[in-house]
Amino acid sequence: MRRLTILFLLLHVIAFVHAEIPLTTKQQLDDEITALRNELGDLSAVDYIKNAYRINQLEARVLSTKNEALIIYFYCYYNQMCFYGGYNSGDIERIQYGLSKLKKYIKKNKVALGYYYITLGGIHGLQGRYNDRDKETIKAHNVFLKYGANQDLVRSYYLLSYIYLGKNKLEEGLSLAKNAIACYNAIPPNQQRKSLYVIYSLANLLCFRSYVDLKQYDKATPFLHILENNTFFSPQKKTRYHLNYYMALYFNHYNNRKQTEKLLNMSYTLWKDMLKEVEMFGNEKAELKRKTIEGLKISQKYEIQRKDAENKNIMLAFGCFIILVLSVLVYYQNWIQKKIKKLNDALSDKNTVLSEALNSRSVFFNTVSHEFKTPLHTIKNVLQDTSLAVNIPAELLETLHSSINSLNNLINNVIHVHKLEDGAHNVTNEHSYDLKRCIVEAFESKFLSDSNFIKLTIDANIDSSLFLDYLKITQLFENIFLIPQMFPNLGDVGVKVTIKKDTFESQEIQIACSCERNIERLVNLNESYLSAFNTPINESLQFESGKKLGLSVIKKIVSQYRGNVILKENTMLISMVFKKAVKYKFEIELKDGNQSKHLLLVEDEKLNQMLTKKLIEENGFICDVANNGKEAVEKALSFNYDLILMDIMMPVMDGFEASKIIKEKTKNPLIVALSAIDQALNNEKIVSSGIKYFMGKPIEKGDFIKKINTYISEANLNVG
Repeated sequence: MRRLTILFLLLHVIAFVHAEIPLTTKQQLDDEITALRNELGDLSAVDYIKNAYRINQLEARVLSTKNEALIIYFYCYYNQMCFYGGYNSGDIERIQYGLSKLKKYIKKNKVALGYYYITLGGIHGLQGRYNDRDKETIKAHNVFLKYGANQDLVRSYYLLSYIYLGKNKLEEGLSLAKNAIACYNAIPPNQQRKSLYVIYSLANLLCFRSYVDLKQYDKATPFLHILENNTFFSPQKKTRYHLNYYMALYFNHYNNRKQTEKLLNMSYTLWKDMLKEVEMFGNEKAELKRKTIEGLKISQKYEIQRKDAENKNIMLAFGCFIILVLSVLVYYQNWIQKKIKKLNDALSDKNTVLSEALNSRSVFFNTVSHEFKTPLHTIKNVLQDTSLAVNIPAELLETLHSSINSLNNLINNVIHVHKLEDGAHNVTNEHSYDLKRCIVEAFESKFLSDSNFIKLTIDANIDSSLFLDYLKITQLFENIFLIPQMFPNLGDVGVKVTIKKDTFESQEIQIACSCERNIERLVNLNESYLSAFNTPINESLQFESGKKLGLSVIKKIVSQYRGNVILKENTMLISMVFKKAVKYKFEIELKDGNQSKHLLLVEDEKLNQMLTKKLIEENGFICDVANNGKEAVEKALSFNYDLILMDIMMPVMDGFEASKIIKEKTKNPLIVALSAIDQALNNEKIVSSGIKYFMGKPIEKGDFIKKINTYISEANLNVG
């Protein structure tokens, strides 16, 4: 609203009184008033006060003519010389003085009455009474419609258009601005004075700005042609700023980078000058700052494009240089290439065959894992279902469980060796586990020879929640407990697991394997075992019973946990660093609370489907079933499940594709893979498809329900 007032007062206009005075005299006065207004308008308040005496000098010259028509003309235009600070501030005392002088003539000159209303409205605007300002402007326009000529209507139409556009009434404002332009064009050329040309130019600028803001660039073009060669804007910084800014937006639309950057740089320079020299109200300063920032963003975009083009040219030149160098090398080494071409072709064929063989082997191991573990999962579910296993003797039931676990470990070991051969021995399946429990389970799974005895000691202060790969750590300790079988002459063996270093974030664990005989000397004597620590896995497989493989596996797994292996006299020292897990308290038996949790089980094996669904529902969850990935997608799109248990290898649509579609089209449900495939072999597909967690088959009943509660609870924490 302040800006409306500023330009409103800027355009306090010249009185056009239809009196018979020589045109040259009126033209001369008009020129001097216009020049003085331009000079004073951009001054600061201090500089304006220093130069305001020039208004008094011009007034004295006009009064000396004793020409009433000329005097009326002067006082109608008097208020326009009383602005400064880029037309943001007005000398209200001087404007009121001019108004009092003009008041003497309004009874006998109706056109002067219209300018009286315009001046009075300007005073209201400076005082912040915008509604009163608008009313006075409308009064002036009505007077000009009845008594005025086109010279007068140019001013009132323009002032009204600026008011309407300031209220965001674009259609009405544009119509009024066009009326102002039409009135100016209707004035005979010999009567189109500079003061009128000022308003005519500003009306064209209003139309141009409005069409650019509306993004109607084609309609803005005619007004641009008028403004491009307009010399009126030269002395006025603020008007030139707006013109340059909107012209930059216009040329940016048509991708004229050179012209856009030039205009934006000019706008930026004007903005910095105005901050130093021109007084602005808070709202206007913020608006100009916003436009300047938008302009800088456009400039930055072009700067980035320019640098990209330069970089492309550099890269192109560099590429040409490289091509030239390579061409020279090819030219001079062509005879060598011909000689080794046959060898390269043969090597390429072998590499292709090898790559296909490795891929086939990965597919084979994946299939083996699925085909073996799926029936194991079914058998384990049957054995864990008390209603189905009620008639099986407890001893036989325990034997079956042990056999399933042994077979599952065997499958895991086979796949583990395959991953070691491929160099893919990275820790990618870490979860929070109790290290002490892992060690005990590994200890109990091995049958020790009668000639040796292992004494196991575990520090009770080891944290019960450490991040580790359960499978790899179990295999590590299984291989440690096999040391007596690797070296039967060691005598009794003691394994002591202690805390070497304890911090807030991690624990460094030390495993000391001590023997009756000197293990360092024994290993040194047997060079084949000593080399096992640095021997590739595929070579280790050649040695008896996988004993040498065990030593190599120990070192590789330890290295993944920032550890090392040291042989010292009769002791093997192993150190490893484990991160501590954040401990959450989750209740496993939450049957009443779980009734609102809705799960979707995706499983193609009917028996597994039935047993797993029964286990889930026995623990208080609601469980729906899908037979394949396609059904899972359909159900997930029609209902928002708390958790989806997704099998991977299924007919119609596999679990990877189904998970990806569900993630893309729903509100990010929690998807957990429940599959017999190997996680490490398929980790990239698991992550890319949106699966959050992985549970391998076969499952343990208690661990399965605990994990489901944990996953749902963690998901609720993340949502909260």
